[in-house]
Amino acid sequence: MIDEIATSGSAVVDHLTVDGVSVDTDYMEDAPSQGCEISFRIHTHSQSLSTFHQNLTALLASGSEISRGVCPSQYYIVGLDAYSEDIEPHWAVEAISTACKAVSLLAKVAHYHDSKSETGCLQLVFVDAGSAQSIKPLLINTVVSEEIISICRDIDITLLEQLAQAAPESDPHYASRRGVFYATVSEFLGGPSAKEDSFKRLLSGWTKFSELFQANLNTYFSGFAFHKAKREVAEAEFDIASQYSKILGDITGKLLAIPVSFAALIALSKSDDLLESIFLVLGLTFASLVISGIVHNQRRHFSLIKQAKNIVIDSIDGKTDSYPEDLRVSIEKMKTFLKVDECRLQWTLAALQILAWIPALIGTAYLYYA
Repeated sequence: MIDEIATSGSAVVDHLTVDGVSVDTDYMEDAPSQGCEISFRIHTHSQSLSTFHQNLTALLASGSEISRGVCPSQYYIVGLDAYSEDIEPHWAVEAISTACKAVSLLAKVAHYHDSKSETGCLQLVFVDAGSAQSIKPLLINTVVSEEIISICRDIDITLLEQLAQAAPESDPHYASRRGVFYATVSEFLGGPSAKEDSFKRLLSGWTKFSELFQANLNTYFSGFAFHKAKREVAEAEFDIASQYSKILGDITGKLLAIPVSFAALIALSKSDDLLESIFLVLGLTFASLVISGIVHNQRRHFSLIKQAKNIVIDSIDGKTDSYPEDLRVSIEKMKTFLKVDECRLQWTLAALQILAWIPALIGTAYLYYA
């Protein structure tokens, strides 16, 4: 083991005795391979991250980049008997790893981060673009202290992992989630003013922050869903009303044949020629047949529109329990207005179909009795 330490370069063996016999450490290959009593002293490299540290304070002051999100490897904290490579890691090792992950993930989520800070940490910049106030950046200095490491012992950073790993290509709400996160950071930390303890306050209240973020996100999506529902209701009402209006609009020109047919009755009453009268009645009958067929087709089209309307209304009714009161009132008004339009259009089409045959019937009766 001692030979491995010497050859690895991770430490310097400056004293070694085997069974009371001193060994020249410059010639470790001449040292006995075994012995009953071995005494040795080693010095670790102080500039290496793979070092021994008396306590957490010494580790943080050793020049490591923990505050920049870089986790050290192969270190040992003497006061805690914590080795980074243990199969069952010490709580301090796990907390240091969590703190480093928190820093690196926050850096990925932030709008910008300055790694050139002379303080040895990252300066994260968050901007709440949705603020009603003037847009000002919120600065967070990721200074990792013993207190931060103790805090990271009990926090769950799954939320940060999800935000950092999300991609706009796979998450349609990517921008929305990040926007809510930025707003929540600003709300939780009390505005854009830079404070040295912002990082500590964020992590120490991480559970409350996560709950606030989830509540804000739910509020956002609820508002988004209600806005979408209102738009769907408005579009449904507009589309159905347009289809109802189109039913009469498509045949308005053809319906002018009805008053023309009534005018033909005047010509029939003044005709003294039987053959002419017969042709006039045949013309009236043909016109009535054509107009009646056109109106009948529109009534069939109207029936299809009613079926489609019922499907749309049923789909909207199935979600009304989750809608706010004002939206439910709007839905009821829409259903009432559409029902009135539906009844009026139904009676209008029926009246037009009857009216289409009146000139032919009058003409036939006149010819018969004349």
